[in-house]
Amino acid sequence: MAMGTTDVELLKREWQNEKVASEILQFEAALVLRAREQIQLLEETVEEFTENGVDDLVLSLYQMDLDRTLFLLRSYLQIRLQKIEKHMIHISKTNLWDWLSE
Repeated sequence: MAMGTTDVELLKREWQNEKVASEILQFEAALVLRAREQIQLLEETVEEFTENGVDDLVLSLYQMDLDRTLFLLRSYLQIRLQKIEKHMIHISKTNLWDWLSE
């Protein structure tokens, strides 16, 4: 991982790679876990900011970051699920089975 590369940037790269690859790629479990944790923190922050009347611009920026991260994670998982559904027989007969999440 390069210096200064955020988990969202890594997730975006994995999402792009998964999108263009014809076969399913290795599941990035640690990255997905970190993204879920970041989403939870952002949700808590947005909720806290809403309750405390924080400036609308600041709140909007946090909400935008939350929405972007949610989109990337959902889309990454949806693409993988579509590939699994489409190629289940092939995946089950190859070493690609090991690349799936639990």
